[in-house]
Amino acid sequence: MLAKFLHQKPLVSRAGYFWAELARARGKNWWLRKIVQVLEFCVTRFSDGVICTASPVRRMDVPSWQRLAVIPNGIDIDLFSPFPKEYDGQEGLTFIYIGRLSPEKNLTNFFQALIGFDARLVLVGDGPERLALAEMSARNGLHVDFRGTVPNEQIPEILNGADVFVLPSITEGTCQKEHCATL
Repeated sequence: MLAKFLHQKPLVSRAGYFWAELARARGKNWWLRKIVQVLEFCVTRFSDGVICTASPVRRMDVPSWQRLAVIPNGIDIDLFSPFPKEYDGQEGLTFIYIGRLSPEKNLTNFFQALIGFDARLVLVGDGPERLALAEMSARNGLHVDFRGTVPNEQIPEILNGADVFVLPSITEGTCQKEHCATL
């Protein structure tokens, strides 16, 4: 915003989710959430255009004169298409999660749901919850494969090696708010 005013240039902002909702999901203090809400309001008000990745972001207080476009995140369907899975000899289902290992992704609850099941979980990604999740999996005898960050080119093969993709997020910028509760 500062660059817009100093250099008299148009500002186009992009939003995939509400920062204030993410702060709430992470259990941040009320005053921090309010600061974030004010920042969101200011950025939206002073932007010449707003690009949203999903329609729930449309409920931002965007002035009627302002240009608003919803452009979903794209998926290369040639690259990300199922191919025959070879049986690897393991029993049970293989679940896969790809993303940040952080509180709003709700992985702790998903781990609890897996306790006692003959299942394998592949986690692709890294984040502040990695150590706690590794300790929880060891403590509860869960079969979890922590892959860390992998090159994007490997993602289709990793996805095709699983039976089920999971996204247990509390909040997600790429889905309708009313549907996020069902994830």
